[in-house]
Amino acid sequence: MRQLVVSLSACIAVLGLGRCAFAQQEPPPEQEPGPGEEKAAPAAQPTEQLAGQPAPGGPKSQWADIVVIPRKAVLKTGRIELAPFAGVTLNDPLIRHYSIGGALTYYFSDVFGVGIEGEYYRRQITDRGNLIGLQYHRVPTMNEMHWAAALDFSYVPIYGKFAFFNHGIIHWESMVIGGVGVTNTEIIPRNPSDQTFVNYDITPNLGIGGRLFMTSWWSIWFNFRDYVFPDKFENTNRMAGSSAETAKNQADTQIINNVVFAIGASFFVPTGFSYHTPR
Repeated sequence: MRQLVVSLSACIAVLGLGRCAFAQQEPPPEQEPGPGEEKAAPAAQPTEQLAGQPAPGGPKSQWADIVVIPRKAVLKTGRIELAPFAGVTLNDPLIRHYSIGGALTYYFSDVFGVGIEGEYYRRQITDRGNLIGLQYHRVPTMNEMHWAAALDFSYVPIYGKFAFFNHGIIHWESMVIGGVGVTNTEIIPRNPSDQTFVNYDITPNLGIGGRLFMTSWWSIWFNFRDYVFPDKFENTNRMAGSSAETAKNQADTQIINNVVFAIGASFFVPTGFSYHTPR
């Protein structure tokens, strides 16, 4: 029994030594090419795949499906807007006013701005205003506006763009405007020979509008504004020949909603701007 165990142990040792020797054998030396033979090129080794690049025939890169979003076409931060405009009143059936004016606005962010505006008015008595005396045998009580000025604040809540007949892209924005100012008015006396008096009325205003950017430095804009002020009108019982001071003391006060549509162009200074990113 002991001899059997010793024989098996010797066989296992011989087999193990044979395997180790086979594993440590060096590869055969490279043979030099014979006369007229070319040396064989070394086998190509697999190249390391570049980071972030998809393997040929492999899955699509994870960044390939990201679409770049274009930057906003116009930035207003730190720029001054000069805006001449023309307007017309909409809601008085007896008298219409046409206005010309301008606004100067500074934008301390891309959506918030503060500025001043001024406008000059010219009156026009409508056909209804001229015919009311013939129809009702009464002379209407009317005031005309001369000028107005205000301090305004603007906010841009919506911005967008649209294609113009597939030949270009127009960028636009909507805005909300509000402020407070003063309006100068004068009565139109029912008796043309009577003296007139003027009023200086505190005038809050509120409106909405829009802007179409033609380039990065000029645009077309429009708005609807409601100018609200308490105005003094000639008293219907005014005595003929009474002075302007007496007529003003006896005047009737009414709240006026003067709705104006204005349209104009705006020019931004400086004409250029730059983007600033956090990195």
